[in-house]
Amino acid sequence: MIRRTVRLPIVAAIAFVSLLMLGAAASPLAVGSKAPALTVTEWLKGEPAKEFKPGTVYVVDFWATWCGPCIRSFPKLSAIQREHGDDLVVIAVAPFERIRPGEADDRRDRLKSFVDARGDSMNFRVAYDGNGQSGANWMAAAGRNSIPCVFVVNHEGRISYLGSPSALEGAVKVALRKAKEAKAKSSESRPTPPDSKPEAPATTPPSDATPTPPPPSPPARESTPPPPQPPAPTGGSGDSPKRSDGAG
Repeated sequence: MIRRTVRLPIVAAIAFVSLLMLGAAASPLAVGSKAPALTVTEWLKGEPAKEFKPGTVYVVDFWATWCGPCIRSFPKLSAIQREHGDDLVVIAVAPFERIRPGEADDRRDRLKSFVDARGDSMNFRVAYDGNGQSGANWMAAAGRNSIPCVFVVNHEGRISYLGSPSALEGAVKVALRKAKEAKAKSSESRPTPPDSKPEAPATTPPSDATPTPPPPSPPARESTPPPPQPPAPTGGSGDSPKRSDGAG
């Protein structure tokens, strides 16, 4: 497969030489290096990424509207962003837009119209760098002079891949796997807070325990029989009782 890239304008070469003169050659940007901060003029699409958050994996893509291979890589970048969701942040940075000779500097407006016209086909964040600072801090510092060029920033904020988008999918999967492994390891080694004690299990009496007998019932009270009744008088049917005074 022939890799198609576009050489940067002379300004990129000048920026790279300037970095060498400032001593950047002593600490070039390479795999394992800490990712530089993203210095941009304006975020044209998506939420601004002001820093590389620990635990998150990032893809930083350098491109330009006049770069055909850059535009052809957009479907791949969009698919990778959709596949991995919040675990990955894809950022396309444009620091190499050209000022038309004899015309006003309308680079920002042309770039914004370009991005808006493509809608969801650019399903990632887009930033404009009118000063070329990010191009110098990333591309020139890494010795790259052709675009598209992508950098993968791992969960520790370090460069884990840089180069062509052709190998991006594999590099992203490796970075995401390592991020998940680091997160799982961190959860396992997290100490238990000192004030949290395991709850004591409920105790159950053994099945052969002797039950406590109930208290004795009070003795039954004896009932007193009623007093005997005098015998009823007897007499014949219709007879009246005799008078005791002897009256006849």
